[in-house]
Amino acid sequence: MWWEVRTGHPRFIFFLRHSFRSLGFLSLIFLLGFLMNCASRGEWSQLRVGLWAAEHDLWDEAIFRWQKALEKMPNSAVVHNNLAVAYEKKGLWEKARQEYELALKLAPEHQYIKANYRYFQENLKAAEKPEKTPEEKKAEKKEGRPPHAANRGPITLLNEPERPAYPDYLLRNH
Repeated sequence: MWWEVRTGHPRFIFFLRHSFRSLGFLSLIFLLGFLMNCASRGEWSQLRVGLWAAEHDLWDEAIFRWQKALEKMPNSAVVHNNLAVAYEKKGLWEKARQEYELALKLAPEHQYIKANYRYFQENLKAAEKPEKTPEEKKAEKKEGRPPHAANRGPITLLNEPERPAYPDYLLRNH
């Protein structure tokens, strides 16, 4: 009958060989594309995990993740910015300054990086000032002023170039 296939027929054998070759080739192309896509996502997943860690105040984990992302993307201003924010939160002022400067060198016109660097400089000045006496702190509270200038404005962690991860992510008055 017409639906019965004669497996020994030369045309059928040629069809099988040709089908498996093209199927194998297509499978190989698909597999390579998939692996390349996974490899390119690796550094971005490190960036996202770092953002999650920062959101939960796990700054050591965030630093670790962003350093891993920097291994794959050493010229990413976004990752350098986020690493600088994490160093700043940990009180590692010199490392934070170096990372901010690298980020600004890579993206000098990036508005969020410039804003973060300005806040960092204010925070650094406040950290270098001598500790206030309890009377001075009391007087500031009565006047309603923040303890230092760094309590103004948000820092911005970035997950993509030109867009903040969370526009009002962390306020300095936490």
